[in-house]
Amino acid sequence: MVAHKLPPGDAPSEKYSNAVLQNIYSRRSNRNYKADPVPDEVLLELINAGIYAPTATNQQLWRFAVVTDRAAIDRYSDLVKQLWLKMLPGMASAPGFSAERLAMLEKMMRSPVHIFHRAPALVFIFAPPARFIEQDCSCAAENMMLAAKSLGLGSCWIGFANPLGADEKTLGELKVPKGQRIMAALVFGYPTNEAQKAPPRNKDVIISWT
Repeated sequence: MVAHKLPPGDAPSEKYSNAVLQNIYSRRSNRNYKADPVPDEVLLELINAGIYAPTATNQQLWRFAVVTDRAAIDRYSDLVKQLWLKMLPGMASAPGFSAERLAMLEKMMRSPVHIFHRAPALVFIFAPPARFIEQDCSCAAENMMLAAKSLGLGSCWIGFANPLGADEKTLGELKVPKGQRIMAALVFGYPTNEAQKAPPRNKDVIISWT
């Protein structure tokens, strides 16, 4: 039986290395950004890369809301924390939420932490309920983050932003069509640290090969 093992290291193997693979291996989630704004034409390029992701039966149901106003991004960060603090008491019996985790979340949401890492650009992906919509929008988000890396930008998927999808005022401000929900919240900007090293990857992940 032939043993199949992933190549060692945190870079593409020399034999197969190319610009695409190098970009994939070097992309990191950035949480520190310069104040420099991201040009509108660059953000449009990222969204265009997103809509070229795979989509089930060519549905293309994703829609995007872009926020570059710093005061609005700060306000949404504060609102996210308020929404989490309202939700936490009712989550005590939810699976996966121990008392320790709830206490950690409450401490975080009461701290000065900026949910969007003070990034200069915030892009929401919205979509209506549909078959495979989670996969579609996740592929679009990854396309956008890889495109950002190729253009010298940093990015991060902000999972904590999801409660904004239940806030009617926010949805109205962003002109979100009725019935749609947040599928991803992505921040983009020029990173202060461009040489982040990937955390070690567990290479023992192939469970079968037939």
